[in-house]
This record gives sequence, C-alpha cells and structure tokens, in this order.
Amino acid sequence: MDQSPLEISHTYFVGGGLDSLAGAVYLLEEGGFKGKSMHIIEALPISGGLQGAKRNCFRKM
Repeated sequence: MDQSPLEISHTYFVGGGLDSLAGAVYLLEEGGFKGKSMHIIEALPISGGLQGAKRNCFRKM
C-alpha cells in the first residue's frame, strides 16, 4: 500500500504559543495534514505562550 508523503510526515511545533497553534490550524485546514501527525512540545503546564503567562502559570506548584 503506497502512502502519500503527508501520511508519513510528522510536524513538530516547539512551544504552545499562538504562533504554533495558528500554524497547526493552518496545516490542518490548508495543508492536508492529519492531527495525529502533528506534535506541539510545550515545557509549561499551560498552552498559550505569553498569553498563558499572564494567567500566572509560573507560580510554584
């Protein structure tokens, strides 16, 4: 069974900020990527980049 390059490709976004999330949405809607082949790597417990930081996500856990 032949697979297209999009079926075997994986995309990684570093950081869960708005730019990464917008890029992921763009690839889903316009690029033909499947959600299972996309990975967003975020070090903090909340997504959103600086918008998430405004919610005090740097507090001690």
